Amino acid sequence: MTHFDYLSEPLTDDRLIYSAMFSLRNVLRMYPDGFFKQMSSDLGEPIRIELVDNITSLSGAGVRNPRAYASGNEGLLVVCGGYNLSKQIIFHEIYHLIYHKIELSGGIKELTEDFYSTNPDNFGYANNYSDLDVSAEYTTLSDNCGEHFENVFFVSDYGKQNENEEMAEFMGDLLSGDIIPDYFESVHLQEKGSYIFGIIRKYFDTDNWPEKTTWERRLEYAAGQT
Repeated sequence: MTHFDYLSEPLTDDRLIYSAMFSLRNVLRMYPDGFFKQMSSDLGEPIRIELVDNITSLSGAGVRNPRAYASGNEGLLVVCGGYNLSKQIIFHEIYHLIYHKIELSGGIKELTEDFYSTNPDNFGYANNYSDLDVSAEYTTLSDNCGEHFENVFFVSDYGKQNENEEMAEFMGDLLSGDIIPDYFESVHLQEKGSYIFGIIRKYFDTDNWPEKTTWERRLEYAAGQT
């Protein structure tokens, strides 16, 4: 399959297919009931997940060999079902679909301009997928991250590409591990998380949602609010 600038090869190994389906089931269970049906309705397309063996960029303009990618316009999530498939990747790409749904619902200013105000002064996104050598400043890899991560604004250097990637990296890191990373106690990551969760609730019908979603509970736990 060729989609956008990516060539995807078929996944035929039954063991890998089973393992990937098992991982997907565990991931999808962490979202509120009806979450994906609502997204499908708003996007105008059923959410589709395609398992593939390998993804290659045909031009080299984007990420050369991504493990997954999402197309909000088509409600499509393409995932490599190999041995190194991680839940972090799936959560990351699902957020790209969420981002597009919020954008279509009129929340573009909140996703960009308003969210940008949670970043450090004089910070600018890299916006350059062909060069992923982004500095570690304001991440946990920085020598100046602080005893309580008070200087941490981003969960990864890749999240400094743009606000869409930043939010996706945030959700992927927060939701994927059995143990919540301790850097989520950062006052800045707590602020960013609360903001992201707020716009999700604003642009989704939450009538049948629990009082606190999985992501809200995990972020509160990281802050010590058990």
